[in-house]
Amino acid sequence: MILNYGGAKLANWLSTITNLVELSLEDCRECEYLPPLHQLPSLRELVIDACPNLKGLWIDNGNGVMVEEDWPSFPCLRRLEVVDCPNLTRMPLFPTVETRLELRKTGSQSLLRTMNMKTTTMASSPPLSKLTSLQLVEMDDLETLPEEGLSNLTSLQVLEIVKCSRLASLSAVRNLHSLQKLDILECPQLNDRCRKGKGEDWPNISHVPEIMLDGRAFKWGLE
Repeated sequence: MILNYGGAKLANWLSTITNLVELSLEDCRECEYLPPLHQLPSLRELVIDACPNLKGLWIDNGNGVMVEEDWPSFPCLRRLEVVDCPNLTRMPLFPTVETRLELRKTGSQSLLRTMNMKTTTMASSPPLSKLTSLQLVEMDDLETLPEEGLSNLTSLQVLEIVKCSRLASLSAVRNLHSLQKLDILECPQLNDRCRKGKGEDWPNISHVPEIMLDGRAFKWGLE
């Protein structure tokens, strides 16, 4: 755990701890740059919390100038939580996350790029196809979830969407046959589209055993 670190960038030696399995960065309020964490071959759990100035994954070009890294991927990450990092727009992709993915008050670009990844010989299954729990909270720039990418989440059991005011549709939820709980809170467009029996997306979500719309519960399609 790295707590209350006061520098603008973390030291590159952090990415050389090859046996590191869990990493938590919390309250690093001046930190702007992540080292190449995707180079940690054993990293399985990553939490980044309360790093409001964090911009993303950048590398030193050798002259002390930080330049943007391309879009690499974590090799074996299983759990990811990114909370209160509103300026974080660029980080390694995370197609192998399984147990929990929580994105709260942060940018959506890495999520969308991860969902749109193509299956390669290195990854035998579609991105996030083993993910069981997804929580999206106060993602102000999130306007859509790609239908094909969301349809790949075939193991998803819990989906929670809170205060994503620009997100307009959940049509691809109809393909999530493992989904057991759907919780939508303070998402005006979704609440309207998901109204029981009336909303355009109700036929796409009505198969979910437990549905919460702004605190109002529906179970097995019954109020």
